[in-house]
Amino acid sequence: GAAPPPRPQKQRGDTLFSNQPIPFALLRTVDADLKLHVTDLHTGGTDYKAIDTHTVLSNGKLTVDPFAADVPGGHLAGTLSVDAAQSSPPVHLVLHAPGLALKPILAATHQPDYATGSLEIYADLSGNGDTPHAIAASLSGSLGLAMAGGTLDNRLMGNLLGKVMDSLNALNLVGKGGASDVRCFGMRMDAQHGIGTIKALALSSSLLTMSGGGTVDLATETLTMMLRPQARIAGTGVVIPLTVSGPIRDPGVKMNDLRTAEANAGTVAGAVIGGATGLGIVGGLLGADKLIGGGSADICPAALAAARGRAVPNAAP
Repeated sequence: GAAPPPRPQKQRGDTLFSNQPIPFALLRTVDADLKLHVTDLHTGGTDYKAIDTHTVLSNGKLTVDPFAADVPGGHLAGTLSVDAAQSSPPVHLVLHAPGLALKPILAATHQPDYATGSLEIYADLSGNGDTPHAIAASLSGSLGLAMAGGTLDNRLMGNLLGKVMDSLNALNLVGKGGASDVRCFGMRMDAQHGIGTIKALALSSSLLTMSGGGTVDLATETLTMMLRPQARIAGTGVVIPLTVSGPIRDPGVKMNDLRTAEANAGTVAGAVIGGATGLGIVGGLLGADKLIGGGSADICPAALAAARGRAVPNAAP
């Protein structure tokens, strides 16, 4: 459909996507046809084999097709095209990466070593502009991220839930340190003109289980997410519904003011909170009607299928 009218963009120096112009003009200065083959590349503690690329540059139009390599998790394949002959260059990226080691990715993006394991990426994204921010603000397409196995630093969840209630950390429900085993992580985002709709978001780990969804505005770099983290208290699953909204870099987190219609679930949660040693204060802070007994269904098959762009299996009765 037609592009919507431009949205006001925040004037912030500390943006997630840089406003620094990409030197697309260089693509208009030379024509080239390059093929590259690397038998074995060892970097960041990971081996990449059979790397093949074919790059064609003509009249400012860049095409990389294919870019392929054998990585520890499988065969990576992708294409990239840029038309620098236009004033607002269109960019199109297709990437299928069934298993990229997280350690070198985090190191390359200057992020702490928060996680280990292999990340699956399924992307078909298009945008236009001469800066990363402009491209993100016009982004359309789909992005899927999946992870089966690995570890996750507990402080990530502590930072998120700690904004709601510091006593969760004191009770060791989200952990003060160390790492948790990850059963699965899955996220699927469909974007149109810079608005990303996250239809599926799920994390299942030895520490907690969390599902959710929402929207991301890549132009204003803001988000609105509904999350349902579930912890175990006295052997019973307890869901804490959260709303996460605001700037992507530093969103605000608050507990939803829910009044559950499931009286039995509320009764169970209240009994668990009131009866478990040291947890009465949590019931007083939250109210038993805001803690809903969680189910025991396995969220991993549906989350991973959605992230991989496959049909979501029917839930078991």
